[in-house]
Amino acid sequence: GGGGGAAGDTSNYGVPGGGGGGVVTGSVFSLKKDFEITVIVGKGGKGGMGDSSLGTSNDGVYSDEIVIAENGGDSKFLVNETLYVTAPGGGGDRGSGNSTTRKGGKGGSNSGSRTTSIATWDSSLFYTNSTYITASIFGNPGGKANSTGPASAGGGGGALEAGHDGTDNPYEAGDGGAGLTNSITGVDVVYGSGGGGGQSYHTTKACIAGKGGAGAGDGGAYYAKTSAKSGLANQGGGGGGGWRRSSKFSNGGNGGSGIVVFRFKNPSQPGFKVIVR
Repeated sequence: GGGGGAAGDTSNYGVPGGGGGGVVTGSVFSLKKDFEITVIVGKGGKGGMGDSSLGTSNDGVYSDEIVIAENGGDSKFLVNETLYVTAPGGGGDRGSGNSTTRKGGKGGSNSGSRTTSIATWDSSLFYTNSTYITASIFGNPGGKANSTGPASAGGGGGALEAGHDGTDNPYEAGDGGAGLTNSITGVDVVYGSGGGGGQSYHTTKACIAGKGGAGAGDGGAYYAKTSAKSGLANQGGGGGGGWRRSSKFSNGGNGGSGIVVFRFKNPSQPGFKVIVR
């Protein structure tokens, strides 16, 4: 999952939630003797960090080290060192609270954003060979901030659903998009949910933070004095977005790490073994 954003200026803004990681499901028809399978599991992106000493900025964007949240890491599946499948990590929020041109990071699902001009999925990141694997891929864009004020941020996109937009009346940040439920482990688990948008301040009304999807982080809220939450491990959920109120701020939540699960039809056949390094 991508990390939730944090505002780096002195204005009053909620910040978008991080996108959930991309989800790939599929079937390997056969694995021959002496095939070597390599699995790489993506880590969750770190949430953005606010800094009260930064002051204001015309473009609302600061250095990567201080403000910008990380994208989640890609999860990959290789056979004999050939890459067959990549599940892209979720997009971290890419800027400060008042940027009207902010874009979600590329990945399985994007962070909540003011703009809709972001790719929902980069098909070049998906590799397949029809001899071995059939697959379905899932990822969606983040929601937008509300139209007339900057307080209500969008929720991060989920594997199954786009992130929800922030609203003006009532002033509520967008919820994260829903992830995909899968039972390959024997129980239903939700993967790749979007993080909730952060909610900051309005002059006359208390505002409500967005909720993260299952396994993802909720956004933080100034009035409720709540900080952004992180996504859970091994579910690929996005981190919640933070908030900014004058010199006070809430950092973004971290994205949850990914997971790769194989289920074998006949793991005890001769010549079959699994080596974990």
